[in-house]
This record gives sequence, C-alpha cells and structure tokens, in this order.
Amino acid sequence: MSDTALTGSSAPPVITTEYIGPHEARDLLEQAAPNRAINESLVIKYACAMLDKDWHNIGVPLIVDNRGRLTDGQHRLRAVIESETVQQFTVAHGVDAEATLMVVDTGRKRTVSDILRIMTNDPENPRQFRWIRYLPSIARKVMIWEKSGDMNVNSVSARMITNQRLLDFICTNQHQLELVASQALRTQTPAPMIMSGVGAAYYVCRYFGDAATADEFIREIINPSQTEGNAAWLLREQATKDRLRRTHSWTDDGRASAAYFIKAFNLYRSGVSRKVLVWKSVGPTAEDFPTV
Repeated sequence: MSDTALTGSSAPPVITTEYIGPHEARDLLEQAAPNRAINESLVIKYACAMLDKDWHNIGVPLIVDNRGRLTDGQHRLRAVIESETVQQFTVAHGVDAEATLMVVDTGRKRTVSDILRIMTNDPENPRQFRWIRYLPSIARKVMIWEKSGDMNVNSVSARMITNQRLLDFICTNQHQLELVASQALRTQTPAPMIMSGVGAAYYVCRYFGDAATADEFIREIINPSQTEGNAAWLLREQATKDRLRRTHSWTDDGRASAAYFIKAFNLYRSGVSRKVLVWKSVGPTAEDFPTV
C-alpha cells in the first residue's frame, strides 16, 4: 500500500448482483481488510430495515479489493447476519485496494484518523502511526499556518485542505508530527490548553524557528527550572488560572492556545520578562496571529 498518494486501478472492477445471506456474509467478513470500529447502532438500524422488508438494493456496492478483501460493506453484511435474512447486493470485485481507502459504507467519507488507523492495522502496510487521535488536527493547523500565517480553521485556507492533502502531509512529516504530539500531550496536566493548538505551535516554533530552544521551552512548561522571569512558567500558570474561569477562556480555543504558546516562546527565546500574556483576537484592537 502506498504511504501517500492513493492511485486508481488500471483494470476496471467486475460488477455483479448477488443474493447474500448470513453464511455468505460471514465468509466475506472473514476476508475483510482492516476497517473502522463497528457502529452497532447502525447495524441494528440496517437489520431492522431488512426485517421490515424496507431494505432495497439501490446500487451502492459492497467492495472487494484486488487482494480479495472486503473493504466496504461491513455494516450491511453484519446486518444481514443480525436479521438472518437474504438480501440482494451489488458487488464490485477487484477494486484497487488503495482507491477504497477514502470511502466507507454508504458513501460516507472516512476521517483521516480512520485512514491512519486502518493503515496502522493493515499487516500488509509496514507503516505504523502513533498519536492517531491528534495527528490530523495538529497537521491541519500547521498546513493552514503555512498558507496564511494563521491557524484559523474557519479560513479560506482551511477549506482548501482536502483529506487527501492532509493525509499526504501527515505521511510526509510523520516523525515530526508524532514528536510534537507526544510532547504536547505531556503539557496537558500542567498547562491545560487545546492539544492541537499546542502541538501545532510547537511544530512551528521547532521547525520554522529554533528547535533547541523550542525543545527547552516545552520542557520548561512540563517541569520548570525556575519561576521568576520564565515565560514558560508564565504560560503554564496563566493557562491554569484561565481554565478555571467561568467565562470563556482562551485555553478552550485551539487558535488562541497556539497564539499564546508562540507569544510565550518568543519571550522565552528573547529573555524578555512579562507579568501577563495578552493576545487580542477580536475587536477594534485585534492583533494579527503572532509570528515566531
């Protein structure tokens, strides 16, 4: 399986119409490729429709890849087993294995986390991913920042990032993203900020600023060597206090968490002392997103 680009198959799939009962469904599921966790509620919903004779073959196929593995249709087949009925399905045989990775049952898009988990669980794919829950959100913010100098997930730059581009970025920068995710996770107890914002800001500070100072800064957040004049300590203390407020806190916003991290990093790197960190994101005196 390719680590990055998902290419189409040169040979078209063979399309058949088949009647599938519990026995055939079990056979297909036994040959299934790695997939997302089963949604039991969805299985029951489909099974009830089958029992009520309200299930129809509308042409959305079960997909069997060119390795003979079921890659799309696990919920429908489990519903056949649950309902103990025989249903008519369109089946596409010989579909390119990589071409199915972005699509799941009933045409719903897989999330990038789903895809990373499937790739990790696939014994034929040598690539293993860690911190799968966090990699896509960190990577997305970094990609937005590279395009716009900001980390606004509601921006035009953010809307231009497709799942394919995001997946490619993660595969290309896997080691760097996993490193920042592991360290950002360690900051969550001493400095409770949005994980993806911290991870993305640390990535930017490390790979577009000063790696040695960024690593030192993150260690100071986790285990400060001193408090007086230490911007890492200031960020840690301010995040803890702001999180306890009843009103909205910047620590609940990924973009703001990243901005405060970068502002504190800049102070730490320059040796400048402050008593409070401030970043105004809205209003007539709104500031631009901080640069490293």
